[in-house]
Amino acid sequence: MRVRSALVVAGEPKSVASLYRKAVLTSNPGPVRRWSRGDRRFERAFLRELVKQASGASPQQVIVGANALFERERGTLSDAPSQTHLLLACYVLAAYRHLIDAGGAPDEARRVVTRALVSPNQRTARLFMAACLLLPGDRLAFLRRSTEWLVRSVYGDWFRFRSEGDGTTRFVSIVEQCGFFDLLSRHGEPDLTQAFCAWDTTWSGAISATRHGVRFELDGTIAQGRDACRFCFVRTDARGRDIDPRGQPSK
Repeated sequence: MRVRSALVVAGEPKSVASLYRKAVLTSNPGPVRRWSRGDRRFERAFLRELVKQASGASPQQVIVGANALFERERGTLSDAPSQTHLLLACYVLAAYRHLIDAGGAPDEARRVVTRALVSPNQRTARLFMAACLLLPGDRLAFLRRSTEWLVRSVYGDWFRFRSEGDGTTRFVSIVEQCGFFDLLSRHGEPDLTQAFCAWDTTWSGAISATRHGVRFELDGTIAQGRDACRFCFVRTDARGRDIDPRGQPSK
């Protein structure tokens, strides 16, 4: 069965997005908003990739599971940006449970859902980052401004951030609260958060310390048992060596 056909089953909720697209939205005029085209694209791409990775997967069963999870967790939303992240988490968790119920091993199920989450946009994310890094200007400053914009505009109250570093030679964006980890922990699957760690760094492969003068490192995550996730950007010289606050290469 093609994925598209699973999204047009007559007489049933077609997806999380369609479930709340019209009148249902008015029952909670707070953070729950109309689903964006990006939300719908994610939904289709995730299910399509899931079937490619696990040929026996049923998109319709994943949709039903995601619907139930979204309804259960809807009350945790406090702002509109968090709604998209809840959509992602519901689909990943529903797909993982579907694969486990079908007899899959946990490690393999995590691999499959991680691939389904990351693969559709990985190439685009890297190409976009590579194009941005071709622009003239201070690339560390660009990455700092971009990260700060994402924190303000995209992540919402599901996440809590702070930053460290002088901003000149080093910038660290620190995630002290992760909504993905919190939700998956409530449902007994905290290890599944690592799928989102992989998804959240798809762009990083485009950054070259020797070519761009910046090195990126994800220095631990909450999913790994650390107190926070640390997204580190460090200025480097032409040989890829870190530059210290005095402007000298680190030994």
